Amino acid sequence: MECVTTVQEVNEDMVKSWACRYSQCSLVLIGAGPPCQGVSGLNPDRKGALKDERSCLFSEVPRIQHLVRMAFPWCPVHTLMESVGSMDS
Repeated sequence: MECVTTVQEVNEDMVKSWACRYSQCSLVLIGAGPPCQGVSGLNPDRKGALKDERSCLFSEVPRIQHLVRMAFPWCPVHTLMESVGSMDS
């Protein structure tokens, strides 16, 4: 089992190693839940998803989706992402 401490560490070589290790998989499910402190309506000092260094991690999801789709061409790749319900539009 591999532990990745930050999403920014995920790179092409890492994802390719997962594809080699799990070559018999038939589905890849990417679960994502970027930190919501920067967008939560309960945080009066919220900066928004693009300006908060924690909440802007949502932008890493498409990058990782692309890497996974390239490394696992034989199976479907789906993404499940959640966020806080009290965020501004």
